[in-house]
Amino acid sequence: MFPPSPRLPAVLQTVRFLRTPFSLLHECFESLGPVFHLRLLGLGKWVFVSEPELIKTLFKADPDVVRSGEINSRQLGFLLGLDATFSKDGDDHLRRRRLVLPHFNGPGAKDLLPLIRERTLVAIDRWPHDTFAFQSWAHRLSLDVLGHAMFSASTDEQIDELVERFDRFATDGLRSPLIMMPWLQVDLGRWSPWGRVLELRRRVFDAVRMLVRDRLADREGYDQSDIASKMAGSREADGSFLSEDALVEEIVNDIFAGHETTGNILSWCLECVTSRPDVRDRLREELDRVLAGRPIEASDLRQLPYLHAVIQEAIRYRPLAPMAGMRLTKEPFTLGQFRLPPETIVVQCFPVMANRTDLYRDPERFDPDHFSDDNKPPAYHWNPFGGGRRMCLGKGLAEIELAVIMAEIVRRYDVEICQSKVEPVRDGVFFAPSRGLRVRMTPRPPS
Repeated sequence: MFPPSPRLPAVLQTVRFLRTPFSLLHECFESLGPVFHLRLLGLGKWVFVSEPELIKTLFKADPDVVRSGEINSRQLGFLLGLDATFSKDGDDHLRRRRLVLPHFNGPGAKDLLPLIRERTLVAIDRWPHDTFAFQSWAHRLSLDVLGHAMFSASTDEQIDELVERFDRFATDGLRSPLIMMPWLQVDLGRWSPWGRVLELRRRVFDAVRMLVRDRLADREGYDQSDIASKMAGSREADGSFLSEDALVEEIVNDIFAGHETTGNILSWCLECVTSRPDVRDRLREELDRVLAGRPIEASDLRQLPYLHAVIQEAIRYRPLAPMAGMRLTKEPFTLGQFRLPPETIVVQCFPVMANRTDLYRDPERFDPDHFSDDNKPPAYHWNPFGGGRRMCLGKGLAEIELAVIMAEIVRRYDVEICQSKVEPVRDGVFFAPSRGLRVRMTPRPPS
């Protein structure tokens, strides 16, 4: 039996999914249950799952039967390349993952905290004196952090050029409505809408390739202070190095995934905290008590549980996308009472899971105590970074970056939201605050 679908014609399902997916998904959950499918024109049949035990089944499935890399490459490989961890499956995926993962997690991520703090303070110093779009600032800062983390051994001018090119590619390409409309992705030359996206892509890949070649010229002798140099000098299990194309595509994928999600989470987190003065004051109390006015360090992170809870709750309360953890069945696959045929796309319905009353007390309210030490969700109830062997490569770095940037803003500035209403609006594959979250920052008086 295949999961049920709403009675709406496929064209209306597609329009609603592109324009107002969250309300559509909640309506489907209420009327059809935790597993249902949508018929999306140009995208196929998608099965949405919001039951924790079934998410566990999906994430633990045989990777030869249920694949991630193949569907990832279908969705974004044409822009980000096909030779990165994101687009690989099976043993190829595991080998590449083992090579890349240490640079973004554990000690590798914590070693980057001083860099994150430094780039954050530089970016804060450049704030305009009047209102500005915080989302654009957050995206640019995250790009700057990743650019310096990847290529700190290069000159500031080279890194700035890369950040500028990637910012244009992200703004006019990766966030383009065309990303969700494959039937309009027609290259009619560099001045056509899709041709312009492809031209911006070429400029990014050229910039990354130039910096990568500096490192490939002397793989093991080049300054090993940045991630790109370390990756260039790392060997896979068979003793081979990454090829130039693989290294370029890996870096482009890591920068894209890291800066898009981090910038949007920061924006929503700031909006949530600013809208709840009681949460802001409690967070400031924790920051002032633990940091006592000094710079945040890696050893402080474990002493800031409320900061962590605030960030996790913002991710829950303001989902970035209507789905996560995409999988593609390659053989008949049993999911609970349903039998899915080959070539079925299955996704975690994160917005519904994040709003279930049986999983969260008063889910319509922004409440960081949903993630207090005594109230942490069980495994597979909460997995915004994915799960199993497809857990987000940059999870560790993203969590540190979010903590450092939020800590520096909240402890130093009073934030005023300068728009009457903040709503989620589609921004490429993600949903971001309307108008980019217009804010004004006022320095706090010394305590």
